[in-house]
Amino acid sequence: ETMFYGAPFGLSTHTLEETIIGEKLGASYLLLSHIFHTNCKKNLPPKGINIIKKATKKCSIPIIGLGGINEKNITSIIISGAYGAGVMSAIMGSENPYESTLKLKNAMLK
Repeated sequence: ETMFYGAPFGLSTHTLEETIIGEKLGASYLLLSHIFHTNCKKNLPPKGINIIKKATKKCSIPIIGLGGINEKNITSIIISGAYGAGVMSAIMGSENPYESTLKLKNAMLK
């Protein structure tokens, strides 16, 4: 595993080309976003689940899908080949972040 001062490091990517470059640069893992519509990037269209499928075929390091992920779509991130899902809005915008996190975890493990 590639390490940076003794710790794994990841890179944030937004295109298939960036994921390929990120792996070549020695990243331990990649964040790939934004997959679904998110208020964090209101004016940008989402990349869609197919970018994860393409990236996981091109890269050998773990890819974590990010952007607009909730308990209804988190399973599709894993099915598409992603190593995991990064979640922000569904937890930070929740009235009960702990409960929301449990729901996301349970949905991902189905």
